Amino acid sequence: MAAILMVVVGACSTADDEPAMTGGSTTVQFEAAFGCEALADRWAALQQEYLDRLGTATEVDLAEPSPAVASAGQWLGNAMIEQTRDATAVGCDELVSGSAALCARVDGLAAAGAAAEIALERLRGSCS
Repeated sequence: MAAILMVVVGACSTADDEPAMTGGSTTVQFEAAFGCEALADRWAALQQEYLDRLGTATEVDLAEPSPAVASAGQWLGNAMIEQTRDATAVGCDELVSGSAALCARVDGLAAAGAAAEIALERLRGSCS
C-alpha cells in the first residue's frame, strides 16, 4: 500500500491521536461509511489545497525549494499519510497513483503560479 497516492515530500508524524494532517483541513479520521468515492474526492481537495499553498511560487522556488514550497510539500506529505491510512482502513485498494479514480479528478484542479502548474503537470503525467 506504500504506493497509494502520490507523496511529494517526506512527512513528519504527530503526537497522540491527532491526525497527521494538522493544516486545518480535517481534525477527525475519515468515516468509513463515506466510501472510496468520497476518499477520492478528498484526495482531489487535498491536491487542490496543496496547489493553492504553492501560491505564486516560481519554478526556482520549486527547484531549491523555498521555505514556502517546503512547507506546502510537508503539509501534502502529512495529508497523504492520513489519506493512505484511511484508504487502507476502508479497503480502497484502487486509490493508487495513476488510478482511474484519482486521474478522473485531476482535470478539475487549477494552478495559480508556476510551481503549482509544474506540480499539476506532474500529477497529470502520472495519469498518462
